[in-house]
Amino acid sequence: MDKINLIPANVDEDEEVIVNPIVKTSTLLEKVQRKVVYSPRLHRYLEVMPKMYVLPIYMPEVGVLLSLDISSKSLARRLYEETKDFNGMVTKGKIFVSNVYNLMQDRNRMVSRGNIRSFNLPEDILRLYLSNLMNDFVISPAIITKEGVLSPNRWFLLFSARGYEFRAIVSYNILIIHLQKQNLSKPRVRQIWINFPMKIFEVKAGGITLYPNGFVKYFQPIYLHFSSNPSEMAELIPSEKGDYFLCFTVSLYDYSTSYYGTTVKTKCINIVDTLAQLVFSPYEILPFLFPFMINTTNLYSLIFKFKVKKSVFNKILARMMRFSSAQNIEFIEAYESLMRQQNRMLEITKTNDSFIVKLVNPIVIPHVIKKLYTSSHYLTKESCRELLTDSNFIARIESLNERFSKRTEWLSREFLPLHGIGRLLKPRAEVMEKFVNIFRSFYTISQYK
Repeated sequence: MDKINLIPANVDEDEEVIVNPIVKTSTLLEKVQRKVVYSPRLHRYLEVMPKMYVLPIYMPEVGVLLSLDISSKSLARRLYEETKDFNGMVTKGKIFVSNVYNLMQDRNRMVSRGNIRSFNLPEDILRLYLSNLMNDFVISPAIITKEGVLSPNRWFLLFSARGYEFRAIVSYNILIIHLQKQNLSKPRVRQIWINFPMKIFEVKAGGITLYPNGFVKYFQPIYLHFSSNPSEMAELIPSEKGDYFLCFTVSLYDYSTSYYGTTVKTKCINIVDTLAQLVFSPYEILPFLFPFMINTTNLYSLIFKFKVKKSVFNKILARMMRFSSAQNIEFIEAYESLMRQQNRMLEITKTNDSFIVKLVNPIVIPHVIKKLYTSSHYLTKESCRELLTDSNFIARIESLNERFSKRTEWLSREFLPLHGIGRLLKPRAEVMEKFVNIFRSFYTISQYK
């Protein structure tokens, strides 16, 4: 398989962070590992099989995915009950705050020692949080190869042996895919082992990478796997040419197992979490160019800025429309209007020949929400609430960013919501800088000029 460097999590011991569980049928796993221990009472060695529950969690303040390992049955049961209304990474109103303990960077694994709390968000702050989460993912899209799909900043190593062994790098990804009606309507039934035999439905698709010169690279085939039969979804594709979708996957990269009944022929199992039709709008297309366009020194800022020429966007659009159905202009305009209302962390303005993209650093929203719910100071809570509900959110963050380096400014009330952000701002920027460098080095731009 093509070698993709993995970025280890970099979080201090006992750091308090927001953790976003990713809950699917395939993600709340049991991890069993055989160990040989000596029993002084019996005067002999014994083989034991300690059981541990594994839940993928995303840390939006740091930009990494980790395995939350849970040995307590009561804690596992509580988290199961509290996350039943999750749909993949999407919560219906609940966030979790946890302390980080026993971080293993070679596996991206941690424990919470039971120090994990939940908070219910009101509707307006929930929308802000989810929009920010979406921004966070689209600016770090998965790397697509002919062998599979992997996000080098969102992964953990999983190995288990109960009856049969299986091993994989678990990765949570967002990518653009191209689906054809005939492939979606006739999926192949496969079976994998993840401590139990799981039936999945395999569909051939194409993976898409967008380049900053307007080139659209198409990887075929990659295989998507559904936990239920997706054939009815073929109706979503009106054209025989196929269509483009935003796709979130929980991927088992470099998957292997000793289970005799496994019928997959690929070493990357891409279990689909969410599938949504791609809208041919700058608001959906341009963020995918972020890894190519951003100046890495800007990653240490509270707000990101980059520019894309209109000619590049038009080239991308023209190439993609050759293999999809046409989209109604009124539909696109309505979508853009909704984005401007709902996603206050993203702003796209047009000049004569370019789009100027401004995006609030995805660390800001979760950090301020965490302070809103964990701070014991009334003034801090009120300042956080004022910032989160500001209708001119980007302008407010730009103003704070310009004064961010001036220490005397930090004494003002305006900066109360950002106190302590520096502890995680640098680790997050380092993760993103490594991601950008890996992404750029993996894809060669010059040959497509």
